[in-house]
Amino acid sequence: MEWFAETLDEFGRQLGLPSLALNAQGVARLELASGLEVTVEPQIRHGQQEALVAMAWPSGDEVARHAQQALRLANAANFPPFPLQLAAAGHGADARLIAATRLAARAFTAQSLSTAIGTLRDWLESVAAAETARG
Repeated sequence: MEWFAETLDEFGRQLGLPSLALNAQGVARLELASGLEVTVEPQIRHGQQEALVAMAWPSGDEVARHAQQALRLANAANFPPFPLQLAAAGHGADARLIAATRLAARAFTAQSLSTAIGTLRDWLESVAAAETARG
C-alpha cells in the first residue's frame, strides 16, 4: 500500500518524526501530549482502500459515562465534519473511549490526516470538557 506509506512518511516529516511508520501489526501509533492515543492504519473495506484514523481517550472506569456524554454531543451542531464512529475498548483501568473516522485512499494526504487528527482531538476534548462541566 504505497499510497499509505508515502502519505504517512510525509506526515511524519512534517511533525519532525521521520521514523513514523507502520509497526509489525500494520498500524502507526502516536501519543499526543494530552495523553490521547492516535492510530492510523490502511484498510480495505467494501473493496475500497482507505485509512482508518482512530483516537483513544484513556477513560478507565469512567468509560461508560464518557461514552454517554459523547453520544449526547453527537448531534449536528457538535459533530465533526466527517463520519464519526465511537467505540469503547478495554476493561477497568485500561478502558478507552475511541473516536474514529475513515479517509478514502484518494483523499488521504498529510493535510487530511492532520485535519482528521486535529478534529478528533478537538471533539474528544469537547466531550471531556462537557463531562467536567457536568461534574
